Amino acid sequence: MDLQHEDPGNHTPGNKYISWTNQIRKLLEIKLVDRDELRTLNERLNHVSAIMPLNRHFMNRLRQLETAMEPYEKYSIRIPLLEDLKLHLDILTKASQGISMNLLTYREPKRGYQTDACEYGIGGHNTVGRGYRWKIPYHLLGRAHINVLEFLGELVGPCIDIIEGTLGQEEYILSMGDSSTAIGWIHRS
Repeated sequence: MDLQHEDPGNHTPGNKYISWTNQIRKLLEIKLVDRDELRTLNERLNHVSAIMPLNRHFMNRLRQLETAMEPYEKYSIRIPLLEDLKLHLDILTKASQGISMNLLTYREPKRGYQTDACEYGIGGHNTVGRGYRWKIPYHLLGRAHINVLEFLGELVGPCIDIIEGTLGQEEYILSMGDSSTAIGWIHRS
């Protein structure tokens, strides 16, 4: 699926991209939204989540706002989630450029990461010998659930390699830890 390439019919994906981004830009400008418009926006962004699964992580607050607006169907409210809408503009732009087939087919991982976390820190290493360790500062201890720390641990190794430029674009990797919850979050992303 790709929001940029046109298909037959009146509602081409390219037109959807333009319409949906214009709706978000309008909301960012006027900073007000009513329940019906928010419902429409959430439905559209949910559709994008089929193309870009990572988008699902950033839908919660918009859905909660829609639920909170249920009793006030005839009123507009000031949008408290402007940064979320800006992020969705970026996600729509990425989706409009299409998704590589390399992200949709099975390939053997070229690099692996093994991670672990505890209440005091996270750490891990990759299959090319690079390791990392991060001790949680004292003032942050106990502020995140262990599953969140495990999830972050699985993200840190690949992020370090991306920042350093040692991980190629669309290179297939496998990041594993010992938390089934964190692994589930990774798979949904």
